[in-house]
Amino acid sequence: MSFSLIIKIVNYVVFLLGIFPLFYRKGGKAHRKWGGWHYQGTVFLSIVCLLYGILIELNFLLLTASLASFYFAFTGNTIIKNKLRAQGFNISPSLKKVTTACIILSLMYTVGAVLYFKSLPQFHLILGSFILCLIIYLTTKDLLAYFAPQLPPNYKTQWLYFHIHRTFLSLLSLLILPFSFPVFITESVLIGIAIVIIITTWLYYLKQYSN
Repeated sequence: MSFSLIIKIVNYVVFLLGIFPLFYRKGGKAHRKWGGWHYQGTVFLSIVCLLYGILIELNFLLLTASLASFYFAFTGNTIIKNKLRAQGFNISPSLKKVTTACIILSLMYTVGAVLYFKSLPQFHLILGSFILCLIIYLTTKDLLAYFAPQLPPNYKTQWLYFHIHRTFLSLLSLLILPFSFPVFITESVLIGIAIVIIITTWLYYLKQYSN
C-alpha cells in the first residue's frame, strides 16, 4: 500500500471524526469526545504530512494544506480551553508560540514557492498559494491581536464564532489535502460534494449564531 493511499485513508477518517460533533449538543460530552478525537487525528496527520513533504518528497500543496489543517484545528480547539480557563478570555503562551511558528513556516514556504515555482505543478502552485496567503493573513492577524495591549472585542466575546470559523476551515483544508496526490474522478466528485455540504453547514451555523 502506497504512502499516498495511507494518507488519504487516514485523512478521510479524521475528516469524518470532525463531522460527528455537529450532530451532538454543543459543549456536551459526546461533542467534546468526538471533537477531541478529530483534533488529535488532525494534529497527527498534519505532522506526518509536514515531515514527509519536507524530508522525503517536496510537495507544495501537501505542505500548505497540512499546515492549514493543523493551525486552524489548533486555534479552534485552543480558543475553547482559553475561554474556559478564566472569566472572559485568556491568551495562553502556546497560542503565541504556535502562531509564530506557523508564520515562520509560511514565509519559508513562500520563499520555496518562489525559488521552485517552475518545477511545481500549476494546480498545486495556484491552490497552495491561495492557502498560503490565507494562513499568512490569519496568523498575522491573530499574532497582532495576541500581543496587543488589549484584545479586540470580538476575540473576547465571539469565541464561539472564532471556534466555528477555524473548525470549518480545518475541515475544508482536510478535503483539499488529497489533491496533493493523484485522485480518481469519482473521488474528486465526492470531495466536491463534501466541500459544498461543509460550506453550506458552515453558513448555517454562522447564521444561527448571528441570531
